[in-house]
Amino acid sequence: MNIVGWLAAVAVLASVLTAWMDPPSTGLVHAGALILATIWAGYSLAMRRNIPMDWLVVLPLTCGAWGVLQIALNWTVYPFETWNSASAWLTRAVIFSAAYAGLQQQNDIKRLQRIAIWFGGAYSLLALLQWYTGGGTVLWMAHTTYDSEVAGTFANRDHYAAFVELLLPVALAAAIDSERSFLVPSLCAGLMFASVIACGSRAGAFLVCMEALFFVIIAAFRRNYRAAALVVTSLILCTLVGGWTYVWQRFATVDLFASRLEMLNSTAAMIGQRPLTGFGLGTWPSVYPSFAVFDIPGIYVNHAHNDWAEWASDGGLLFAAVLAAFACASAIGARRHLWTVGILAVLAHALVDFPMHKPALACAVFFLAGVGRSASAVTAAKRAAEPRNCERQPQSLRPHPQSL
Repeated sequence: MNIVGWLAAVAVLASVLTAWMDPPSTGLVHAGALILATIWAGYSLAMRRNIPMDWLVVLPLTCGAWGVLQIALNWTVYPFETWNSASAWLTRAVIFSAAYAGLQQQNDIKRLQRIAIWFGGAYSLLALLQWYTGGGTVLWMAHTTYDSEVAGTFANRDHYAAFVELLLPVALAAAIDSERSFLVPSLCAGLMFASVIACGSRAGAFLVCMEALFFVIIAAFRRNYRAAALVVTSLILCTLVGGWTYVWQRFATVDLFASRLEMLNSTAAMIGQRPLTGFGLGTWPSVYPSFAVFDIPGIYVNHAHNDWAEWASDGGLLFAAVLAAFACASAIGARRHLWTVGILAVLAHALVDFPMHKPALACAVFFLAGVGRSASAVTAAKRAAEPRNCERQPQSLRPHPQSL
């Protein structure tokens, strides 16, 4: 793997492992990514080397440029937060480009997939143990302001679930691949699945179930029944051990969307007031109180619990359309590389929560998107190198047997 790809992977991993320390850790990760981009660009120019680029990087760059434009034209109500958001989008563009340019070999991509599977399994096992015994600490080491329900290195169970939604398809895709040993991927997939069910994220539980069902159906269509049976067995056994009653109780809640619909209505009113320019990237928490229709005692509402609505409020409808284009491109890519379907799961999760406003998750999404685009480029290059329509050479004539 190219050193740039390794550094991008390390930056994403550092962001995930310090997610509970946000925002201080976020600033360090963003600064590190931008410094990496500067050094990378300078080295490439000095050595006169071309940097492989994919057109999809235009989308996060456009998002960052839109924030700068909002500041320049005085469209934002809070320039400082808009500048922070613009730099965050630039960081995501850097992460995407580094993943794309640093993973231009098929062996590198497969190696990264194996690392993701092992890490996801081990991380989920630790998260399960910590969920029941951690007492609100991060991996029994760092104390938080919570007494319980800290999952992995995320203080929010929905954010933890969104991260697992990214990794689970990588394990499931490997588990149904007839060319690989599917025992370890199936076990790791079971641990990831069970950890999301145990932590009680309703959206997360629904989405990981949809991911698992999708891959089991794919395995059945491929007639790989042994792999499908092993995956189902692993998911069920791990879930029974990890626990499922808590999420079942949460699904039994009378109002599954308590407070979310009210926040969505307020956000819709914000969009209606500035549909084109938005109030400025990152300004939703500052603007929302003027449109709020209810108050939650003792709770600071910092996000709309709907990333798509918040994007439209902060950046306008055109800004949301740019991210919709990213979702469409991800869907097309997932048709070729099923292990990237987790990107779509997180973007769907964003309809009822705010995973994409968590820097660690946003960087992980764009990193996986960059790897997926690189895999498509590698596949296209391999096909282009294959000979096309080669004329069949006449077979050598066999000599007639001599008569005795």
